[in-house]
Amino acid sequence: MKPLNILLADDSQSVGAYVSDYLRNAGHTVTHVANGEDAVEAFRSQSFDLVLMDILMPGIGGLEAVRQIKAIRTTNWVPVIIITALGAEEDILDGFMAGADDYFVKPINSLTLDIRIRSMARIAALQRSANAVIDNVVEGIVLIDGRGIISRFNKAAETIFGYAPDEVLGQNVKMLMPPPFSDEH
Repeated sequence: MKPLNILLADDSQSVGAYVSDYLRNAGHTVTHVANGEDAVEAFRSQSFDLVLMDILMPGIGGLEAVRQIKAIRTTNWVPVIIITALGAEEDILDGFMAGADDYFVKPINSLTLDIRIRSMARIAALQRSANAVIDNVVEGIVLIDGRGIISRFNKAAETIFGYAPDEVLGQNVKMLMPPPFSDEH
């Protein structure tokens, strides 16, 4: 596995030091922050391959930080793994509903952590490969959600419609349709 750039958000200095040291010894780069606000700011300011997020932290906390991080547009999917002492079913559900991609209950077992990180890295690599295929086909591809919001716009679609991805992502697909079709959506 190639070294990853990992964002670790945990207010516990002992957990943060343990996880950071373990990951650095495995060859990864780690940015450790102690609260949700700093995690969101770090995610906005640099590119990460993976986020490890505690839930109980001062300020906005981990669940809100996950929501905000997942709302930030990135060129590649960045997996978020929650690492917390909260292991009740409703806590796990809350984590996934906030946008987490995996959930890990403390105490931290380094082997299990390594397996989870490797799994998410493999999924992210597959996602990047799929994105490369989508970006390089000659057909225009526009992905929309159930509400008609554009979530993907490949290079061929840019040529066909004359819009850059930043102009259409997050917009309703009706913006790409001429009248009277746009009026029907």
